[in-house]
Amino acid sequence: MWLWAYRTPSFRSLKVTLEKQARQLDVMKAGAPAAGAGAAKGKGRKAERLEKSMKMGVFRELTAIRWKQALVVGVGLLALFQVCSRAFNGLVVAQLPFEPVWWFKGLARRGLPEGHAATACGMAFIYALCQMAVRQNIVKALDLGPSRRMQEMQMPAALGEPPK
Repeated sequence: MWLWAYRTPSFRSLKVTLEKQARQLDVMKAGAPAAGAGAAKGKGRKAERLEKSMKMGVFRELTAIRWKQALVVGVGLLALFQVCSRAFNGLVVAQLPFEPVWWFKGLARRGLPEGHAATACGMAFIYALCQMAVRQNIVKALDLGPSRRMQEMQMPAALGEPPK
């Protein structure tokens, strides 16, 4: 996925363009007013327009890149789930140290025949936990996603500023 999405020429050019515009925006914001309050106000509006156009452009292009990536990842994860589901069907994969609450019980016991202990856990529950807990940490640890600056620029200005 990393090679297919984040190492393509289009993504690299998007990243270079974004970094160049971000430096230009930083210079604009940090620049001292040349001729008083009117010039400072004009520069501020120009910087806001540049930032808004950067966010909208980056958001549009990153959405296209992430959509392709999400489609391929989704198909791959569904295939992996099917393979693991067939391989571990009817087997207790783990024993939980607690009895799951009623709304998790169906997922925790999926694929297990009746008669096992209430703390028995099937493959689907472990798979779901790994998807929720481990996947994002792996992406961050291996630096497989877009840069922090690109993540900040993802949200269009019409939706408000991203939380910091």
